Amino acid sequence: MPPEWQRMTLALLPLALGVTIAAGASSGALPDQPAGKHVCLSPAETREIVAARKLSAPFAVLRTAGTHAHGETIGVHLCRLNEELMYEVTVLRRDGRVVKVVLDAASGKIVRTLNDR
Repeated sequence: MPPEWQRMTLALLPLALGVTIAAGASSGALPDQPAGKHVCLSPAETREIVAARKLSAPFAVLRTAGTHAHGETIGVHLCRLNEELMYEVTVLRRDGRVVKVVLDAASGKIVRTLNDR
């Protein structure tokens, strides 16, 4: 491959990765999950559902996820995947990686960890 093509390929690689990541993020489903209806709830809806269904408290879930992923929690969402309620907790690890920990909203147990490599 000529040097010009190599430079052009290297210059376009970040753009291609950005488009791929954006397309994956807009699909609505978490990676490694079957396609289904995936909707995250607003803070007001989250408060109502946590109180009505006696789900795990978001602060306890934050602590569990942060400890599990060895980092600082930077966000949490209560989401509905099909008919199941799951907390999606975003954790910033000390090495700079962002990890997503998915926990069952009823039990507070970890279901899976994404981007933990």
